Amino acid sequence: GPSFLSETSPTYSVLSVDTDVFVADPSMNGTTINAGVAAKSGLLITPGTYQMDVPLRVTKDGFVVLGLGFATLVSQKGQAAIEVEDGLSNVRVASVLLESGTILADYETTSPLMQWGTAAGAGADATASKTSSGSNVLTDIFTRVGSFGYAGCPVTRADAHVEINAAGVMVDNTWIWHADHDDCGGLSDSCYSGNGMTVNGDDVTVYGLKSEHTMKDLVYWTGENGSTYLYQSELPYQDSTFGTDGFVGYHVDAAVSSHTGYGIGCYIIGGTLWNVKSGIRVPETASITNLFILVIAGSLSQFEDLVCLTKGSESSDTCYPGVDNQGIGIYQPSIDSLLTDDDGSGSDDGGSGSDDDTALYTADCVVKSDSLTGVESMAPGTYSTWSKCAEAAEAAGAMYWKWGATCGEWCSLVKEDNEGWPVAENTNNQVWVGTVPGNGDCARA
Repeated sequence: GPSFLSETSPTYSVLSVDTDVFVADPSMNGTTINAGVAAKSGLLITPGTYQMDVPLRVTKDGFVVLGLGFATLVSQKGQAAIEVEDGLSNVRVASVLLESGTILADYETTSPLMQWGTAAGAGADATASKTSSGSNVLTDIFTRVGSFGYAGCPVTRADAHVEINAAGVMVDNTWIWHADHDDCGGLSDSCYSGNGMTVNGDDVTVYGLKSEHTMKDLVYWTGENGSTYLYQSELPYQDSTFGTDGFVGYHVDAAVSSHTGYGIGCYIIGGTLWNVKSGIRVPETASITNLFILVIAGSLSQFEDLVCLTKGSESSDTCYPGVDNQGIGIYQPSIDSLLTDDDGSGSDDGGSGSDDDTALYTADCVVKSDSLTGVESMAPGTYSTWSKCAEAAEAAGAMYWKWGATCGEWCSLVKEDNEGWPVAENTNNQVWVGTVPGNGDCARA
């Protein structure tokens, strides 16, 4: 098979399990493991569950932590499961499952389960975490808070699952989970999770970020120049106050000037969680491509909007419903597309169209809806406004048309409407339908 080891000019180091690596087994706690790694360059955590009386502390450049078989580190007494010291470089932490063992009734606050760098405001070293050198990687990191039978069904808490305070950390593949299923009769609903992931460090990049059911913003970002490539978030349907408390699925602080995201999606299951202001909340300067919200077995109106854009402060925002309403979900191509007029209405509501051609036809020719049914044929080319689609229908001898700004500003022509014109309006829909002059009261203006 392929070799990943370079014969010349290697950019890696090879650790010997016999001499460079401490091998942990489930009989060990945090104190024992920290003593064992003191003179080593790596830690191999064999499969099993570890009761961490103190956090695993990473204190050296180039240190490697590797778990096997979902090795599970259970935090205790409000402490973290893993802490990475400030100012380190070339640290690797991979393939571990972190679980809260902190009892909710015994502690009012906790440290994050995974804390990379000193928390902001935590002391003299707090600023060092913002400027630590790069090449640090966190891979295949999984966290959970819940009540589980093997542990005796405790009610636990973690105020944050993962907190990144160092600059330049790359994160690849997470699953951050507050349990919505357990073997303790649903006691996990009584457990507490604050934020899923908090990023305070600059220049942090995350690939494959998944965060579910935590009771504050599932992701909260304050660091500059951050980027996320694919985000999946199931909001806490077990917490009916999540929306009224003002939390969202993906939140970049209004003070951040530069942030990038690709494929940012949030969803709700069931009809118990309402009044969620938006799935996504970011500064208007953010560059976000492919935004999406979805409600399964509930109502899309459980979200008030798809995205809110802040303008310099959290108290100033503008919220948008998104362009492509598919009944259970809404899609928006990008933040940029929110700031153009896609429908000729003269308002900024998504898409790339900018012309306002509503003066060409009377109001009886068009309605915001997708109720018109019939045999459709796509008109060739792109159409920046619905009126251009209406003109194409006239030229082709079609009686009706459909127009939308997503997927290339499309226009669909319909010979006959099976339901009768006019169709019922749906103001939440981002598809426009219409007829041509001479049908009903439709006429050229």
